[in-house]
Amino acid sequence: MPEPTPSPQDSSPVDASTLYSFEETVRLGGVTEDLLVLYIKLGFVVPVEETAPHPPTDPRAMRFDDDALYVMRRVTELRHEHGVNLKGIGLVLSLVRQIQRLEAELRFLRGQ
Repeated sequence: MPEPTPSPQDSSPVDASTLYSFEETVRLGGVTEDLLVLYIKLGFVVPVEETAPHPPTDPRAMRFDDDALYVMRRVTELRHEHGVNLKGIGLVLSLVRQIQRLEAELRFLRGQ
């Protein structure tokens, strides 16, 4: 049985404020520029900020955090190792986010 994949908190560097340019994100995420643009359009990866001088819709204006890199790696894993299509990946990511929210709520309730 494969090892469970760490949560974004487990895989993020100590400096959580690090932001990556579009080009750095492509390189670090191991994807093509077109694939990153597709992941953005599908809502898998969300830029955290946009910078001048590029227009806001230009991917070169976008900056990404460690969570974006984590999601890109998960998407790649789901596609290549498990054969999940893009529609299925959207469902998986949505369910993972829901589980994370429920776990956070449970931790909060247990702390009361």
